[in-house]
Amino acid sequence: MPRSKSSDSLDQLSLSPSSSSDDQSLDVQRSARRRDAIPPLRSARRAARAKSSSAAASKQRGHGGGRRFPSEDEDSSITRERALSDGSKGPKEAPVSSDEDVRPRSLSDSGSGSSASTNVSRRTKKSARPRHFEGKFENRRGQSLLYFSLFPPEKKALRGIILYLHGMGDHCRRNTTLYERYCKEGFGVITYDLLNHGASDYDEFNTRAHISNFDDFVDDTNDFVTFAKANIYKVALRYWRKHLKPRHPHGRGKKRDAPPELPLIISGTSYGALIGLHTVLSGVHKFHAAVWASPSIGVTWTPVLWAQWKVQRALVAAFPTAKVIPAVQHNLRSRDPEFLKRFQEDPLTSSNMMTPRSGHQSLTAMMRLQDDTRVADPDSRFCHIPMLFMAGSDDRVSDQQASMRFYARVGSFDKEFKLFDGLYHMIYEEPEKEEVLKYMVNWLHKRFPLETRHPNESHINAVKKLEPSVRSYNYVKAERTEL
Repeated sequence: MPRSKSSDSLDQLSLSPSSSSDDQSLDVQRSARRRDAIPPLRSARRAARAKSSSAAASKQRGHGGGRRFPSEDEDSSITRERALSDGSKGPKEAPVSSDEDVRPRSLSDSGSGSSASTNVSRRTKKSARPRHFEGKFENRRGQSLLYFSLFPPEKKALRGIILYLHGMGDHCRRNTTLYERYCKEGFGVITYDLLNHGASDYDEFNTRAHISNFDDFVDDTNDFVTFAKANIYKVALRYWRKHLKPRHPHGRGKKRDAPPELPLIISGTSYGALIGLHTVLSGVHKFHAAVWASPSIGVTWTPVLWAQWKVQRALVAAFPTAKVIPAVQHNLRSRDPEFLKRFQEDPLTSSNMMTPRSGHQSLTAMMRLQDDTRVADPDSRFCHIPMLFMAGSDDRVSDQQASMRFYARVGSFDKEFKLFDGLYHMIYEEPEKEEVLKYMVNWLHKRFPLETRHPNESHINAVKKLEPSVRSYNYVKAERTEL
């Protein structure tokens, strides 16, 4: 290494004759330089002991059983790593769980102003997206069925949880826009693909949209609710159960042994309403409200239909899976041409003709529903559930006259039938769908207000700040939490 001028001058001074006082001063300068360059070992040990004692004291003060917040340098590095993971093209970072300690940080806490604003905006945009849970569960017959769930961000207030049942030939992941609207209004959504539908398993007949036994749908729905309460609730409601406990009816000072569960609302569209009504009548799970859209729960028996019924009974034994029953005319589903195109191009939907066994099982389930005496009994558990029926006046797929007759028989004091003028069968996919959604949301808000469930007023209006994600967001390809 080249020698500096200062070191040369010092060597010259050391070689030149000098007095004893000059030698002493030169030795002092050299020892000072060595002390500054290499710290003594005992000083390093002293610093290590001080650092360990400080860490022990911090752990004793307690941050979650020994868990501590990261330091400023560590926190900045964590933020930079998360920002890089969000901006990269690789797999996105999984949502932060409620167990992780994340400290709110202002712009002044991070390094540069521009990078800090970028990190904050990215994390805020990411946290506004509903939480996505998806996977498969097994029913009691050992068949694997796909489930899908969306919940608002964990720190947003919740009104309840909606169990949604899709119609015949449909699948659960096609209705993500509806689920996002539910999340915006403070409701979590749990749903699944029916047997022989969507991405769920087939039965022994191996035919899409085939109905071997209608009661299997009811059993699968009850099995799914049991699975959701044991698995999806455990993760999705972790923050709510810990921080947003409902107010005790006898005052804030009182305590509950365990916080009650959120209200469970069942909802079904078209054929899903028929499955949902039989699920409520089964009495396995408690529901707090029901919303039925374009319900296919009855038929008007004409001579032609009676003849078809007798022919179906003969065809069921000979050709149970033959596609011989006329299917729904595709252009009668909705007046929106874009929806009709998407539905027809979706590989998981089915617009084919029905099988004789499917028609026979469906008509049998409708007849059982019409003959059930619990529907008209005001003291029955079925009639204690508030119910909303919605349909389009120009629905030529489901027999809404039969639905109105069924509605008139229901002995519930809190029931309502809303008929939207000019709408077709798929009222959630019509050009006037916003009118339908607003009516349904207002009906739910009146029965499940946030104020009665969250004592912390800072969470009451938190749901209004949540914006739904864009329509083009693909939940099928996105990273999800599989339980």
